[in-house]
This record gives sequence, C-alpha cells and structure tokens, in this order.
Amino acid sequence: MFSITQDKKENCEQDKKENCRTVEAVQSKFRVLAFGDSLTEGWIDDGANFRPYTSRLLQLLNETIQLRSRSFEVHNMGLSGEFVVDQMTKRLLRILEEGTPYDLVIILGGTNDLSEASLGDEEKIFTGLKILHDIIKTNGSNSVIVTLPETDFYYKDLAENGTSYVKETGENVRILLNDKLRDYAVHTNTLLCDLAKELPQRTLTPEDLEKYWDDGLHFTAAGYERMAEIIFDSIKPLLIQDVES
Repeated sequence: MFSITQDKKENCEQDKKENCRTVEAVQSKFRVLAFGDSLTEGWIDDGANFRPYTSRLLQLLNETIQLRSRSFEVHNMGLSGEFVVDQMTKRLLRILEEGTPYDLVIILGGTNDLSEASLGDEEKIFTGLKILHDIIKTNGSNSVIVTLPETDFYYKDLAENGTSYVKETGENVRILLNDKLRDYAVHTNTLLCDLAKELPQRTLTPEDLEKYWDDGLHFTAAGYERMAEIIFDSIKPLLIQDVES
C-alpha cells in the first residue's frame, strides 16, 4: 500500500509537463524590497558600475536565518538620481500594483533632495518618506527606516573648493531630517537602521575612509557590503521573531 505522499510523488513523475509538484517541494518566499535612490542601486565608479548592498544582504540572510519552510528573495528597486518629493511615492505605488507581496520593505531616500534643500525642507522630505512608510504598512508589510548617511560636504576638500553636491544647508537639513526619522521610528514602533551613525565619514581613519567611501555621496564596493551588514543587524530581531513564531 502506498502512502498519500508516495501517491503524490508518483503523480508528479507521471505529469511533469504540467509542473506538478509534491506538497513537500512547495516553499513560500520571504520577500524583501530594497527601495531608494543610488545608495540602494549601488552606484560606484561615477556610475560606471553598480554593487548594491542587497547582494550581500541576501547572502547574510541565507547564511544566518533559517525560516520555517521559507526562503529569501531580495528585490533591488534603487533608482539613481531620484528625489523623495514628487517622485518616489509614484514609483513605489507602481511597484506594489504589480502584485508581488513583500514581507519587508527597506526605504532609504532623500540624498538627492538635499542638493536643492533650504532650511525647513526637512519637513517636506520627512513627509514624503513618512508617506512611503504609510503605504507599506497599509499594504500589510513591515518597513525599515534608514537614516541618511553623511554627504560629500564632509568629503576631503569638496566643500572647501565648492564642488560638493550637497552644500552646508543641505547637510544641516540632513541632520534635522534624521532626527525626525528617529523620532518617527520610536513613536510608530517602526524598525530603524541608523546608517548615519553606523557608517560615518568624519570619525573614520583615512584608510577606512578610502575603503568605504567612493566619492563622499556613495560607498565603495566594500562600503556597500558594510551597509548590508548594518541593515542585516537592524532587521535580524524581526526575522528571529518570525522563526520563533
């Protein structure tokens, strides 16, 4: 006498053309969406190459977290040059309308907005980011707030010679914006990855600055790997909770 499982397996063998699979082979996905600008897309070498942090993040997830009957997928939806205000909301809605369900959405945006910012614009950028997180939560997913790292205003002598992409006002807006993001994370119980604190420029040795930072706005390949490790450490408690539940 054959068991139910054996019957299913035999039926699969007889019906491969219809892609029949046994119950044991069906495995759901834990899907992560990385959404943002060039820092998400992985811009290096003045845009000639891309080394997104998501490649290392997926590796860390698969090596470290064993979900019950689930495997990981990480989708990178970074778009270089994109602004939070008037651009990211529309694109995020289009991505979600495509129907792929996401368990976790990591959002990092605002650096391009800083290039044109005036004092007070932190509220406008924050509102745009808050809308992104509200969309994700309404969609039934968890979101991760990522603070904006230091800009090229601090990088080498760019500010001194007037060639930095982000000026002093934009850098001040970044600091105020990050404070708002941290407060929002606390008050809404949203996961926070404090990338600004964990991967700075000004406190690094000259050797580490060269190792992790490409041009003051973007990271090197090693920098994006470090970024992945920082984000992974931030989301790990949620994933462990999923394993234990």
